[in-house]
Parts: sequence; structure tokens; C-alpha cells
Amino acid sequence: MKILFNFKHPSRGHKIDFRPIAAMWLIGFVLSFAAICLISYLFHDSIEPSDWNEQLKKLIPRENITLRHRSEGWGDSRFGKYGICGIDDLAKYRCPKILIWGDSYVQALQMDDKYKMAQVFTRNWKSEDGGRHELLAASIAFGGTNIADYYFMMPYYQKTAGNPICNFIFLHSFADVSADVPGISNAVFSSKPEFNLKFNYIEPVMWKQDLIQQMSNLGMDFLWFLYKDINSYELNFRLETFEQKKGHKKVEKGSKFFEIKKPNAKMVESWDFLMKKLKEVSTVPIVFVYCPDLPQVTKDETILDDSQKDSVPEFRKICKKNNIDLIDMTPDFTDFYKSTHIFPRGFQNSWPYGGHINRYGHVLTSKAIQNYMEEHIDALYPD
Repeated sequence: MKILFNFKHPSRGHKIDFRPIAAMWLIGFVLSFAAICLISYLFHDSIEPSDWNEQLKKLIPRENITLRHRSEGWGDSRFGKYGICGIDDLAKYRCPKILIWGDSYVQALQMDDKYKMAQVFTRNWKSEDGGRHELLAASIAFGGTNIADYYFMMPYYQKTAGNPICNFIFLHSFADVSADVPGISNAVFSSKPEFNLKFNYIEPVMWKQDLIQQMSNLGMDFLWFLYKDINSYELNFRLETFEQKKGHKKVEKGSKFFEIKKPNAKMVESWDFLMKKLKEVSTVPIVFVYCPDLPQVTKDETILDDSQKDSVPEFRKICKKNNIDLIDMTPDFTDFYKSTHIFPRGFQNSWPYGGHINRYGHVLTSKAIQNYMEEHIDALYPD
């Protein structure tokens, strides 16, 4: 220690020896960096190394990785062979299956796998059905996906599943099934020049995925998020330009894109087009599951009235026209809150009534799907 902190070398008189100073800085940097890595591992979201799926033309989470999610909720999600949380290999299970399609609401990284609606359904179905009809539920869900994604992914995952008997499509807003809604996916539902579903192929950059894997292995996840944040800004340092992100279109949650209060004729026409396209690729019956953003809280009251309630009858009418069923979770969510005063969405480290649905919301949704299957199992899966 005496040598380490002796900044003046004896043979050099009063000249400062910078070697111990550099050593102190280096040791401090290493210890600080190690502390940051440890804190990041415990309290920060982990990064998601992905592999290229040639059939889907899409990056999906690598097999056997565990993703930590801490920014909302506190969950660890284990990905299987086909990028599905909680199922190691969808193809190896020979029993009939139901597929639940959705985005981050269904993927539910905010919770451990055992609390997600697919796993809850499989567990409860086995316990209540007595083995008469064995069923496995699998959530085909990735953050940022939309209805166009389901259209392009459905043939692949139906083939992988082997023998699904029903496709459930989760909706948390009627914007999910509307044309021209901005998003981050390559699959697009557009109304111009006419209604169409298209996929914009982007060549994958695989070296980034290998780098992400190495950073994940070393506990340096935070560096990747830091890089993404820095890279998203135009660093020209001119006044009033720093906050303009490259390629980012800011869309507020409360904007018209995310809340369809009253559908117009063109929107109803887009729903009809979409359902016909989904029927073309689905080999089994389709059921929509609508989970509204309820309850909501203002400064003065708790709101139990769905702002998009006027869209439900019109959407149900188009569903019926195309021989598609609709499960409306509005009464389930509101009745649950009235009886328990517990919100079916929100987490301990976020707004208790906002964001993604929590374990209670997943249980309610799973129960509604289970009730539907109990009523229709003989038609869907005859002995």
C-alpha cells in the first residue's frame, strides 16, 4: 500500500510517478464496472439474443435463453425452440393444442412463465378435465407484433404445432385490427392503394446477435441498451434537434391510433377484409379475445366504462359474418375489480392500473378461454 500511494518516485526527486495513479484509476474502474454489471443483472432488463428463422423471415429469441424483465413487473421468461415462452419444443408434444396469438400483452415478460395465460390454461385444464381431452396451450407472441404478423406466421406455427384445434387472437384495442396503425414490425396492414397485408423483408445483421449473446454472457446487458439509446439520437448538437430520434415516429398512447371509439365505414370494411385473409391461412376456427384497458383511474374516480365500447357490436357483427367468435373480457375485468378492488393490469413497480395485464388479468383471460373450450370442445375435438 505504501508503494501504491507514493506518487513521488524516490529516484526522480519531486517528479510525480503516474504509475500508481493510473493503477488506482484502473482498479477503481474495474471495481465500479463490476458493481454496475452486478446491479444491472439484478435490477435491469436483460438483452435478448436472437436467431434468424428462415421460414418466418424473422429474428426470434434464441433457444434456452432466460430473459429477465425488471422495468415493469419482475419476471424471468425461458424461451424454447421456436421462441415460445415456457415450452421447450412445441413440435414434440403430440397432444392437440390451442394457439394464443398476441404481442407483448400475451408474451408477458413482466411475469414468470407459470403466471402466463397459456401455462395457466394448460395447468387448469389438466386438473379440471380429468384427462378426457388433453390440451396444450401455446402463446405465439412477440413484443411489437401486430395482426399482419399473425397472418404471415400462422402457416408456420400451425405446421410446427402439428394439430392445433383453435386459434385465439388477443386484442387489447381495436387499433390492433385496424389498417395504417404505426408500429415497429416489418409486417404491415395497409389501406393504400387498397387493403393489403405485406411483409417488408430486412436482411438480418447476425454479428449483432452474436455480440448481444457475448454481452449477455458477461453481464454487460446495460451497455447494449446504452448503445441503442445513444444511436437513436442525431448527434449534430444543433439547437432543438437533439431530441429528434432517427427513424422514430412518436405515437402517444392516447392518440387516435390506439383508441377506436366509434368505427367508420372504412374501418368496418378493413375488419371484414382482415378476417377473410385470416380465414385463408387458418386451418382451424378463429376466436378473438378482447381485453379492454379497464379499469382506468382519473383524479376523481375509477372508470369502469370502456371508451371503445361502441366498437364492440360492430366488430362482433363482422366476426359473426365471417364465422368467427368473439370473447369480450369487459364484464370479467370490471366484475373482478368490483369484487376484489384489485386491478387486472399494472405491477408493483408501475402504475397499478396501467400497462400490461398482470397475473390476475392472465388468470381471467385463461379462464374465459377455458370456458369457451369447455363449451365447444366436442365440436373442435370430437372423440
